[in-house]
Order: sequence, then structure tokens, then C-alpha cells
Amino acid sequence: MAADSANNEKIVQRALEAFEAADERAMREDLAPDFVSHSMPPGFAEDSDGWVQLAQHLKAGAPDGKLTIHDMFAGGDKVAVRFAHAGTHQGELFGVPPSNRTVTVRGIEIYRLSGGEIAEHWGEFDTSDLFGPPGGMGDAGEGARQQS
Repeated sequence: MAADSANNEKIVQRALEAFEAADERAMREDLAPDFVSHSMPPGFAEDSDGWVQLAQHLKAGAPDGKLTIHDMFAGGDKVAVRFAHAGTHQGELFGVPPSNRTVTVRGIEIYRLSGGEIAEHWGEFDTSDLFGPPGGMGDAGEGARQQS
């Protein structure tokens, strides 16, 4: 079981590197034919085509983006990853016009593998650096940050 977990981690590591580079060929090599992402942003399909389009969108919006993996561990057929992705916001990202400032997205993802390929993906992301504080925070959120 430990060998499978280590191999699954290597597959996910390789897939994350391909995603960061928006390398379509390499991404598709690691995705199962029936791959499903349960965490795609609006406007992107939940299949491998949507996955590739998302990577290309992120690369166009922050071409110098750098992925930092803080934690990765595997158990059974799943691999969990905690990461940060930082890059200069040089192109439109999810409807937000370029700001030319460094934007960091943090996330935790879970990948399920089957037969040496990624079959499913789930993720939770902190995009507040791109979109601002959650709705309803307004000036109160800013004031609270300034007082701390």
C-alpha cells in the first residue's frame, strides 16, 4: 500500500507541474478518460477539457505564477495537497482586469487515482487576494484589519 501511495504522490506532483505550465499534452497524460473535477469555477466544464482550459486561463492571467506545495500526503487511492500559487496579475482572471500586483491563491485539494491516472478532483480555494474580502465585510473588514 505504501508503494501505491508514493506512486500516487508522484503522479499528482507531475500533474500539478503540468497544470502550472499549462502543458496540455502532459496534463492529459495523467487524467483518466472519465476525469471529473467537482470544484471547477463557473464557466469551466468539469471534465479534462475544462481542466486544461482552466490551466490555460490561469497561465494567461498570471504567466509568471509559481506553485509552492506546503504539504502532500497519500492514503489509499487519494492524495491531498495544500498549496499556494502566486503570480503577477498581468491578464484578465475570472473577469477581474489585470492589476499588475502579485496575487496569491491558497488551496487544499484531494485527488482520487485509479489505474495510475487521476479520476477525480475536489478543492477548496482562498481567492480573496484576487477578489477582495468576502461580501458583506465592506469597510468593517478593512477597519478590523487595520486595528489588528
